[in-house]
Amino acid sequence: MVLLLNAKGAKPPNVLLITVDSLRPDYLGCYGYAKNTSPNIDNLANEGVVFSQAISQGSWTCPSVASIATSTYPSTHNIYFFGVSLSEKLVTIADILKQKGYYNFLCSGHDCSLTSVMRLGRGFDKWTYNEGFIDSDKVNAMALDFLKQNNKRNFFLWIHYMDTHDRFFLDKGNKRDASLKSENIQKYDTAIAKIDAKVGEIIEELKKLNIEENTLIIITADHGEEICEHGRCFAHAAYLWEPLIRVPLIITWKGHLVNKRKSCQVQLIDIAPTICDILKIKKPPYFEGKSLLPLIRGSKCQPRPAFSEHQNRQDQKTSGTLFSTEFSIRLDSWKLICTAYPNWKKYELYDLKNDPGELNDLSEIEKARLDFLKNKLEVWQKRKKPDAVPIEKALHEETRDRLKSLGYLN
Repeated sequence: MVLLLNAKGAKPPNVLLITVDSLRPDYLGCYGYAKNTSPNIDNLANEGVVFSQAISQGSWTCPSVASIATSTYPSTHNIYFFGVSLSEKLVTIADILKQKGYYNFLCSGHDCSLTSVMRLGRGFDKWTYNEGFIDSDKVNAMALDFLKQNNKRNFFLWIHYMDTHDRFFLDKGNKRDASLKSENIQKYDTAIAKIDAKVGEIIEELKKLNIEENTLIIITADHGEEICEHGRCFAHAAYLWEPLIRVPLIITWKGHLVNKRKSCQVQLIDIAPTICDILKIKKPPYFEGKSLLPLIRGSKCQPRPAFSEHQNRQDQKTSGTLFSTEFSIRLDSWKLICTAYPNWKKYELYDLKNDPGELNDLSEIEKARLDFLKNKLEVWQKRKKPDAVPIEKALHEETRDRLKSLGYLN
């Protein structure tokens, strides 16, 4: 059975994109977690397509959400940190849908810097402006109100939940304490369950408004979280380990999709072109992601590399000293991490099939594999990028104070 698009002349579907901050797939029931943390998300997974190998392009929010919005890699959009605005030359998925008559709302529990400073709110008719993080109760209150007021028109609603962020639900000072791992995992599970309940509220409202069957729903995360792997307990950014870049990705459209599980490796930059393809909208030529619609329709998986990036600076803004840049390429069951310092590079090679914890660096043993992936990475790094250079903007003191209070700036 293939995807059934609306009949000619029928109203195109609404788009609901839900991103959950710091959400690991292996803590969801539909990805094999033993605890019942996600019954509502699991139900959506049972109605749609679940991608088991979805890779984020960054290991923290700024580069990742910019990649989702623009279908470009961080080294294209250049938003690695706070203090950089999205270039006018890069069109976002919100811009595209707005041009097609969609009414757009970015309903985020993250603070205002993502929208006002980085201008990721561009293309949205309205967005939240928060003084710091807000929980899913407040996010849902705004999202549900939006649905009630706008269910007669086509809309794009992007909801970003924050309850699973380590700074949100863990006691300050305890998050890196490995002795509290079990206790903190329980808190993480509870945070996931709360968000899952909020997802359930959104779905119930779609049903009540009789628009569930005309709403394309995509659920994912901006990045994952290290839970005491590699000596880091409840932390993200700084590295490109698997717990940080592997994320859930579920696409469902009730009555139009059948349940499938796809083991193909896909990327978060694939979300925007997939939306365009399903809605039969022409994609911008600079999109670096690929539509997942052929896979949704049943095409066989083809080997495809996934790339992720991270910059380590003195603090998470562009004015900080650049210490190193990390790149990773993930292909088949192999992963190469390149850490580029000012005067030298370090390579690490991992066999993810036999070493999922990335504990045994095989770069000195698997020389041929190392050279193969190094070449692939270098070709990708030399790719032709769109002529889009973001304009750096100094952070206002008020914004800097808010970011400091959230722990992003020193």
